[in-house]
Amino acid sequence: MDANDGGLGRSPLRANAEGGFFFPAATQVEAAARLRFLFRQRRSGGLVRGGVGSGKSTILCRFADECRRAGAEVACVSPLARGPRELGWELAAQWGLQPAAGDDEVRLRRRLSDYARGVVHRRCRAVLVVDDLEQSAPETARHMAGLLGLIGAPGWLTLAAACSDEATLPRELALVETLDLQAALEPWEASESVAAIGAALRQAGASDAWFEPAAALLAHELSGGIPGPLFRLADAALSVAAAWGVDQVDLAAVETAWSELRPRRAAA
Repeated sequence: MDANDGGLGRSPLRANAEGGFFFPAATQVEAAARLRFLFRQRRSGGLVRGGVGSGKSTILCRFADECRRAGAEVACVSPLARGPRELGWELAAQWGLQPAAGDDEVRLRRRLSDYARGVVHRRCRAVLVVDDLEQSAPETARHMAGLLGLIGAPGWLTLAAACSDEATLPRELALVETLDLQAALEPWEASESVAAIGAALRQAGASDAWFEPAAALLAHELSGGIPGPLFRLADAALSVAAAWGVDQVDLAAVETAWSELRPRRAAA
């Protein structure tokens, strides 16, 4: 077995380790369904919580794509290292408002306020998707909170946000905690982890027979059933098996991959 051969070009699990692969585990399906309900019922917004690697970003990207297909005008941002002006400019650009390079915060807010009223007038829907919400600086948090209640345009915007399950949101975003929806991404069951590894391999054109069932169960146990760590470990185990020239990932390959990954985890 060669993890990079067979026309695959790269490890078939690498992309999943980096995020973007949606597996319909129960907790992911529930969170996606709640966000879908949020949009269809024109609710003001909701918050998805989960640990690092739980799939929050993947859920948000999937939701954004669904909203675009439904005709919504979607902006996706992360507030990390962004001030109010930078965030306002990014939103204005993504919503097609053609902001000028020299627009200050006041002018950008006026553009967004006019846009909000236009959304209501056109009877369409704007969606704001925010990842890493807990990373918001206080002034940026105030700016985002203000977007939900722009004067003259109530109900123009649906906010879908994600943050760490252990994070305390900035005081300025306390209103997010009272929005219409809360969803928590829980670790996968063992059967879901095993099925997810097999599904990822098949999606990449490989065979789920590349993983012994016992090896997939061990990967679940060591990763705690968290999607990101699970796929990183499975990808590393696949590389180990390929280096050994064996046809299947077995328990020894998973244990070796885990021992190699642990120093990186400790350094991180």
